Amino acid sequence: MSDPQTANTHGSLGHTLKALRESQNLTLADIASRLHLDPRVIAAIESNDHQALPTALYVRGYLRGYARILGTDPEHLVGLYNEEAPSVPPDILPDISRPSQIRSDDAPVRAATAAVVVGLAVLLAVWWQTAYPPATAPAPRPALATAPVVAELPPVAPQSQLPYSYTVVTHPTSAYYRAPEVDAVGETAGTDTVATSAAAGVNTPPNAATGGPDQIIFRVTSDSWLEVTDRSGDRIYMDFIHGGESLTLNGQAPFSVLLGYAIGASLEFNGRPFDPAPFTRAGVARFSLGQ
Repeated sequence: MSDPQTANTHGSLGHTLKALRESQNLTLADIASRLHLDPRVIAAIESNDHQALPTALYVRGYLRGYARILGTDPEHLVGLYNEEAPSVPPDILPDISRPSQIRSDDAPVRAATAAVVVGLAVLLAVWWQTAYPPATAPAPRPALATAPVVAELPPVAPQSQLPYSYTVVTHPTSAYYRAPEVDAVGETAGTDTVATSAAAGVNTPPNAATGGPDQIIFRVTSDSWLEVTDRSGDRIYMDFIHGGESLTLNGQAPFSVLLGYAIGASLEFNGRPFDPAPFTRAGVARFSLGQ
């Protein structure tokens, strides 16, 4: 008697999976529950309905999880899928050439640098001539033929006294100016307040992500695969999101979103609710945000 795990290895992918599942008395709902997928996805895999399945990347992941549940070789199942799945031509990305950056050894940069150096040298020379003019010897004065005649001044009479009396008053220096006292306690308290505020600002709220002006908030009730691509084509998230969790992503719209298990999921885009149900097929939702 042959082992059910190795039986039908030469059949189709769907027939092989169905035979292995039934040999272990498992239902479609059992497999879907363990993989956190819609039962219709499992039914589409076993019926070889490739039109109802998502892209090959995710189907291969489903098959590896299916193989672990059945205890069979996952690479054999993936090989059967690669043989049966319709070939899809890979996306051809446009050739994006980056403009060359200006370097310090480029001719325009060197010419501009030389002009700046020459200009600074000229300004320095002008300033030097203005600040330090050359010293010149004073012209000699002609000698006097005769000594100057000094007229004799009349004697000065002694200063008469004032017709009134007065008293000189001296004020202490402290009466005019007093240095302000520094409030050491207030200054220390202000420093402590600033330090406390700075320390409090280090903590970032959980589940926060930065990187763009647009924001998406995901909330799921069951574990689901999530992939989000931003405007530049970079994947800002590609992993599982567990049931009961809330995930916040920031980036630059438009976003391309693939939600592996969209049933019971809800999300917000820039503060507005968004319903993925119209874009859900066989439990998998694929849509764009911000277009």
